[in-house]
Amino acid sequence: LREYRAEKLDLRDPAVYRDLSRPMGAQTPERARQFRERYDMWEPCENEGVPKWHYGTHYSSAGIVLYYLLRIEPFTQQFLQLQGGQFDVPDRTFASMEETWAGASGSGDKGHTMADVKELIPEFFYLPRMFLNENRFAFGRRHNQELLDHVQLPPWAHGSAEEFVRVNRLALESDYVSANLHHWIDLIFGFKQRGTAAEEAQNVFYYLTYEGAVDIDAIQDPTQRESVIAQINNFGQTPQQLFTKPHPQRRVLPSASVSSPLFCARLPSAPGVSLRTSDIEFKLDEPVGQVRLIDGKAVALGLRKILMGPEYSSYLSWGYCDLSMRLFSLDGEKTLSIVENVHSGQITSLCASENGRLLVSGGDDSVVGIYRMMEIRKQRRFFNLRSLCAHNGAITALAVSRACSLAVSGSEDRTCIVWDLNRLSIVRQLCGHETHVSAVRVHHLTGEIVSVSGTSLRVWDVNGNLRLHRQCASSSDPITSLELSHRNWWEPQTQMYITGHRSGLIRVWRRVDRAARSSLKL
Repeated sequence: LREYRAEKLDLRDPAVYRDLSRPMGAQTPERARQFRERYDMWEPCENEGVPKWHYGTHYSSAGIVLYYLLRIEPFTQQFLQLQGGQFDVPDRTFASMEETWAGASGSGDKGHTMADVKELIPEFFYLPRMFLNENRFAFGRRHNQELLDHVQLPPWAHGSAEEFVRVNRLALESDYVSANLHHWIDLIFGFKQRGTAAEEAQNVFYYLTYEGAVDIDAIQDPTQRESVIAQINNFGQTPQQLFTKPHPQRRVLPSASVSSPLFCARLPSAPGVSLRTSDIEFKLDEPVGQVRLIDGKAVALGLRKILMGPEYSSYLSWGYCDLSMRLFSLDGEKTLSIVENVHSGQITSLCASENGRLLVSGGDDSVVGIYRMMEIRKQRRFFNLRSLCAHNGAITALAVSRACSLAVSGSEDRTCIVWDLNRLSIVRQLCGHETHVSAVRVHHLTGEIVSVSGTSLRVWDVNGNLRLHRQCASSSDPITSLELSHRNWWEPQTQMYITGHRSGLIRVWRRVDRAARSSLKL
């Protein structure tokens, strides 16, 4: 994007986007002219054989990444190491999106510098925390005596870092970017990165940034060798050239559909954060134990059953008198595996990762078990990785996300506990539920955690901050299961929550953002 002043943003207007066919140093005609003059005036024979270049600084380096991520750890400490233990001058610190764009593109009202051609980093499209000074670092005051704190976002973000990131991602997936992103790929990874095409596109950087430009091992002088290595590390590196021909324009492929022999209903596309009252309802003949979204279809099972991915051709069941869990095929109810001694008491909850390789179990012994599924001689076997203890009551709900490396357990003790799947250890506790936690889910893309207690639904961010709280049913029909839409979270019409109820009712909720305030509508 290039529009950081407007109150409203129309992503259908090409004028709000930067020119993706040109590098950051050539976004304005005047700045492009100055860089072109520098290139034409440079004579390698007069400069120790150094080849011609347009830009003496790079669009991506360690310093640029730390400049953007200054406000969150561990990047704050890395930035301090780079700056000799102190924060940079406040006027040179990341403070405003409008100012940062003006400096990098040369479009500011106060003139421009030829030393700034930085690009965005991936975190702009998924990490709202990078714009917030949640750790309350003292960055000082700017020349106008304004206290440097959170990053100043454009008016169209309504003061919300989450809304800014959502719109940024929506812009990234827009029709305009889809039609033009291949030009940017040509500049960064493609045929315009080097050679005559790079010269014509005004895209030539200092020679040390290119792969293979200098043979470090051939430099005999250790001082000179260390100097060259330091220049490469601090200045930045141009990515490896991946393409030598023009990159094709993006094509959008239709999504495939998957059917299920269980209860299944296709969800309509809703037009339009709140939970909105649901006018989309379905009915199952028994209490709903699990609801899953599979390629746009809501698939529901009864109590004490979960589908096993990735083919969803089998399901796990529990609650037997021998305290076992059993794996069945959906066609013919064939028993595929029986696992005993999972807990010292009865199994009360199970959850599996989308690929079916990781299983999380909970029991009335308050223990959370982490299992890995492996196929040995065409039979599925489950191996215990660790048993985790932190709850004071029976486990009543579980969720797992391999993408976020998190598992979440809910309990009769009215708390949720977030577990780190890499270290198999506790991360934090989520408190405040009125009754036992009956359902919990993790959004694989945003890391948001959604928990249900009775008829109450809560949305927490990955750091445990409560973002949304809503009553979603009458007290006579509590929620027993929950599912989230994991696709295209940046589009309002796809932010759907599905709740299954004791009566067998299934409701579809739409999350709506109005001026950075979240609510749910049925």
